[in-house]
Amino acid sequence: MPATKMKAKKPIKTVKSVRRPAKKVTLDDVWATIDRIGKAHEELEKAQREAAEAIKETQEAMKETRMAMKETQEAMKETQEAMKETQEAMKGTQMAIKETQEAMKETQKAIKEGEEAQRKAREEREEDMKETQKARKEGEDAMKEIRMAIKETQEAMKETQKARKEGEEDMKEIRKAIKENQEAQRKAREEREEAQRKAREEREEDMKEIRKAIKENQKAIKETQRHISGISNTLGSLVEHIMTPGLPDKFKQFGFTFDRVTTVKWAAEGSIYAQIDGLLENGEQAMVVEVKTTLRRDDIDEHLARMDKVRQYADERGDNRKFLGAIAATITDKSNKQYALSKGFFVIEPSGEDVIVTKPISEPGIW
Repeated sequence: MPATKMKAKKPIKTVKSVRRPAKKVTLDDVWATIDRIGKAHEELEKAQREAAEAIKETQEAMKETRMAMKETQEAMKETQEAMKETQEAMKGTQMAIKETQEAMKETQKAIKEGEEAQRKAREEREEDMKETQKARKEGEDAMKEIRMAIKETQEAMKETQKARKEGEEDMKEIRKAIKENQEAQRKAREEREEAQRKAREEREEDMKEIRKAIKENQKAIKETQRHISGISNTLGSLVEHIMTPGLPDKFKQFGFTFDRVTTVKWAAEGSIYAQIDGLLENGEQAMVVEVKTTLRRDDIDEHLARMDKVRQYADERGDNRKFLGAIAATITDKSNKQYALSKGFFVIEPSGEDVIVTKPISEPGIW
């Protein structure tokens, strides 16, 4: 329980616990509800992260794909210009052939730059969505066809040099090779555009699915909030379940005899303030019990501070009893339970319709 300051001095208030008839809530119901809430939160956070990552990756992939396609188109344009220069070189002299060779060097450089751009784009898109990977693969296949066509063109250039001596018949073969190259480029461009269109349609379908998932997640959030509002009212029932008149009997096995079970709120002038969920008492000792739904390390540290305040408050009023500490929780884990036991606290856990008490690792803490 959080500590707050009280300006006015107030007397000790002792309230006897009274069991009121209430709707019976079993611990199995509480645990099951808390488990469902945890799973719902995890699934919601996971779905939101995946949706955000998918949207971001899709946007980046589309941007990179457009850049790569632009570079490819520029390379294709340069290739077409080189082919045109090649056709003109066929009609000229050796100087035209030399110019054609220079054009081929520029074409090869452009192809190399295009291949380098494609390689970088391929490395950056390795984590893209499956649809984008499919489109990239089709683009790479198209580039392979283009390189194959360019290789055929280079072979045709060699034949062109020979054709200058062999005559017009060889020139016809060269023109035929150029036409086939242009047809291959056109076909590759059409296939690339079709692949882009399919990828775009598939991404739009994915976006619809993402929006649908977001809508379902929002619905799950509302349902979770409704469950949480129902659970928030169970802590009082939990305190009533644990702080039963039969609880003192559980401590007899450890040599403690308590004859009273109460809840206490102590207040005094200054900073001493402590609200106690349960107090087991006798004339010489008192067991201060803190009740939590889930046991956490911060709760344990807070109870340590509460015990110091209880001791201070008792000393100022001449109460020389020995105070011990206990923490009750419906949900515990091994680490936090061992931490509480190491600090000298008893740990109380529900077991069906009863409770079990675990003693500290060494000696109980005494305040």
